[in-house]
Amino acid sequence: MTKAVRLGHRGRKGRLAKSSAGCAGAARQYSGTLGSIALCQVAVTLTCATPAGHALIGRALYLPADWAADEERRELAGVPEEVMFATKPQLAGQLLQHAHDRGIRAGFVAGDEVYGGLDLRRSIRERGTGYVMAVRSNHTVTLPAGRRLAVKTAASLVKPAMWQRMRTGSANSEVRGLHLNGAAQVSALPRESARRGRIPA
Repeated sequence: MTKAVRLGHRGRKGRLAKSSAGCAGAARQYSGTLGSIALCQVAVTLTCATPAGHALIGRALYLPADWAADEERRELAGVPEEVMFATKPQLAGQLLQHAHDRGIRAGFVAGDEVYGGLDLRRSIRERGTGYVMAVRSNHTVTLPAGRRLAVKTAASLVKPAMWQRMRTGSANSEVRGLHLNGAAQVSALPRESARRGRIPA
């Protein structure tokens, strides 16, 4: 049975800007849930999925840098002293480590472009877990033959008939329609292995 964990971030918008501005972490920021920038709180989430179903197994409130540095606002909102600024990928790494420490294992981790950075991908590999992460279109990969190119160019190597259209979820009330993604595979080496000029075992 395949088990996977998925990283995500969810935004929660207050009913009124005045009433929500004082909530911990509330700021004008991008929310994937809303699909736009709004005054909202954003949480990094970790979901475990199996063929039998899925469940939320971890979450962490994202505290923007200006919030983390504002002692008065932190005190009024009840933010604990030990909570410091951390990027979304750093929060994701903490959630994954906590799940690993609890004995939760998965075949792979999935996440969008926010979580596609090198440090998080490296830490996932070090735990012996695979991953499927979105990256920017100008992200450079090394093909097994040693050729380096941007993923946008690498995607053009895939023949049209090889692409598969996949439904990845239903939209919420504020974003209409279905989420549809195209999927295809191009082999590439991890960046560290490409630098050393060898294929990992």
